[in-house]
Amino acid sequence: MSIEELDNRQNDVGQRNVSQRNDELPEDGEVIQPQVFTPLQGKIKKQGFQLKTIHIAVGTTLLILASVAIFLFTAKSVFIVTDPPDSTIIVSDGFAIPLGEGYLMHAGEYTVSATAGGYYSLDQTFTVSDQQNH
Repeated sequence: MSIEELDNRQNDVGQRNVSQRNDELPEDGEVIQPQVFTPLQGKIKKQGFQLKTIHIAVGTTLLILASVAIFLFTAKSVFIVTDPPDSTIIVSDGFAIPLGEGYLMHAGEYTVSATAGGYYSLDQTFTVSDQQNH
């Protein structure tokens, strides 16, 4: 087919569509008229993500929970045994969480202070290493 034949076919189809549209006018002669568009006046609300208080609260809670989980899974369990067993033990110079009879600590240097009635006080520095116990 030549380009001219294709053009003639397209023109024939286009003319049929126009004539079909004219034949489809309402019988009562009423034609739908376009309406004038007037945009809304006043404030325009922004679309998109808006940071709300609940988002900040949920994000902060998740961050704290993730930090606690990371600490729990990476900390070492350290037991400090004293004689007498009812001695008061204070661990300082680092972050240590008392858990049962032991402490959860990360690797580093700590100071332990132990006191008991009728005994001398003890202030001792010790190191928690990254190595596994065997």
